[in-house]
Amino acid sequence: MSESGDKTEVDERLLDRELGQLQLHILKGLLEKEAKSISNMATHTSAESQFLLGKEEGINKAQEMLTELIDKTSSLYKPKRAKDVHLIPKNTKKQ
Repeated sequence: MSESGDKTEVDERLLDRELGQLQLHILKGLLEKEAKSISNMATHTSAESQFLLGKEEGINKAQEMLTELIDKTSSLYKPKRAKDVHLIPKNTKKQ
C-alpha cells in the first residue's frame, strides 16, 4: 500500500474516532437535558414522585457511566499532529 493510502486510512480512522466521541458528547447532553426535564416535572401523588425519582437516578447513573467512558477513551483521540482537525470541544467542563 502506498504512503498516501496509509495516510488516508489513518485519517479515516481518526475521523471515525472523532465522530464516535462526538456521538458520546451528544448523548451526554441529551441525558443531561432529560434529567433536568424530569427534575422539573410536577407530580400529584407520592407514587408519581417515587417513579420520577427512580427515573432521574437511572439517568444520572447513565450520565456517570458515560462520563467515565468519555474520560477513559479520550486518551485514544489525542492528536498526533498539530494540524489534525477536532470535532470535539476540548474545554468541556466536568460535573
